Amino acid sequence: MVNTRGEGMSVDKVYDNNKQGKQIESGFQPFNDWEDEAVEDEVKKIMKEYYGINYFYTPSDPQDTYIDHVDTWGKWVQDSDGEEVLVLGQYPEGDKNYEAMEALVGNVTADITTATGKAPTIKRVTLAKVGPTGTTYGFAMNSLILNKKLFVPLVAGVNGMATVEGSDADLLNKQVLEEWETILGDEFTVFG
Repeated sequence: MVNTRGEGMSVDKVYDNNKQGKQIESGFQPFNDWEDEAVEDEVKKIMKEYYGINYFYTPSDPQDTYIDHVDTWGKWVQDSDGEEVLVLGQYPEGDKNYEAMEALVGNVTADITTATGKAPTIKRVTLAKVGPTGTTYGFAMNSLILNKKLFVPLVAGVNGMATVEGSDADLLNKQVLEEWETILGDEFTVFG
C-alpha cells in the first residue's frame, strides 16, 4: 500500500518471504542471493529504487488470520480536501483482534511521526461489529477506489463469524458505508 508522499506499508511478512531459507523450506527456488540478515535492508532499497518509497513501514499483521495482508485492515486515501488519511480498521472491545489492532495504531502512528516529523491523520472503519442478536459479524477492508467512487465489500461470514442476513445485514452495512462516507467526504460516492 502506498500514498502520494513516498510512503509505503506492508506487513512484516515481506521480509520472511524474501529469506532464502524460508523460500527453500516452502519448496521454492530462491529468487535472490541475499543473506537472511540483509533482507530488510535489501527490500527497503528495492522499494526506494523501483517504487520511489522513501519510508517503508512494516508492522506485524494484527489480525488472527492466514492472510497477513495490509489491505485487509488499512488503506491510505485522500479526503475531499486532498489530505492524506490513513484509514485503519477497528474492532469492538473484547474481540480477539482488538488489542493487537489498537497496538498497531499506536506503533504505526509513532513510526510515521518519527520518519516524517508529522503525525498521520488516522480515521477508523469498523472491521467487526456485534449485531442486534449478539452475533459478531466481520467486514472486509479491501475495497476498490476508482474515479472518486469507493466500492466496499460488506459483511461476510469470515473466520468463524456468522453470515449476516435480512435486517441485521442492512443495518450493519449502512453503518459501515456511512463511516466511509464520513471519512472521504462529499466528492466521493460510496457503493456497497
